[in-house]
Amino acid sequence: MENIFMSDVMITALWIGGIIFILTLGQFSISDKVFSKFTKKKKLKLIIFCSLMVSCISVVLTLGISAIVIQSFEIYGIIGRELLK
Repeated sequence: MENIFMSDVMITALWIGGIIFILTLGQFSISDKVFSKFTKKKKLKLIIFCSLMVSCISVVLTLGISAIVIQSFEIYGIIGRELLK
């Protein structure tokens, strides 16, 4: 049961990361002021790198928050079972 749930959490985190990657890629490519002093090739690499970093951070945060939520549900489940005995 836990493996199924964790795979769903992983797929959701990757979807969120992909969406944030596309959004930040568009945002960084629109804001030319930040990257105006670089050449076109270096600017493209920098934009892709920054977007990947933002999406990786979002995936890690999503997985971390979901792990905390899963742990708290398990703890509350154990406490609830003990109280019902």
